Amino acid sequence: LSPGDITNIWALDNLVSLHVCGTRLKNGIVDLRGVTCRGVLQELAVTKSELDTINGIMGLEQFNNLRRLNLSHNRLCSLDDEVMLKLISLEELRLGNNNLEKFPLVITEMTQLRDLSLVYNLISTIPDQILRMRLLEHLHLDNNYLT
Repeated sequence: LSPGDITNIWALDNLVSLHVCGTRLKNGIVDLRGVTCRGVLQELAVTKSELDTINGIMGLEQFNNLRRLNLSHNRLCSLDDEVMLKLISLEELRLGNNNLEKFPLVITEMTQLRDLSLVYNLISTIPDQILRMRLLEHLHLDNNYLT
């Protein structure tokens, strides 16, 4: 799938939920820069798409009304702090089944987060900064290397 193959959906101004799952992305990139529904899109799922980096989702930082983000079943090793901190409305973040070796500290600065899934990663410790996450209600850490 290349950005040119799906650009016709970018003009859907009222799109609330977008799932691009199980899709082989050309060069590991999905380009969201042309999406016109930035203000209303609340849910984005890019799963099973062999993403190595969150920067493979070009334009993600523009979705400041996004409430749910699912990037599970990829190959992510880290997150881009600058991009993640721009997702100021994010309430649910799914990062399961990736290659995260460390708990991404930027997550502890995401003040609206209520539901966090980091299942099936390589995480061995949870930082004390997690105590900053006052609104967090659901934390999923199954199948990591926690002691």
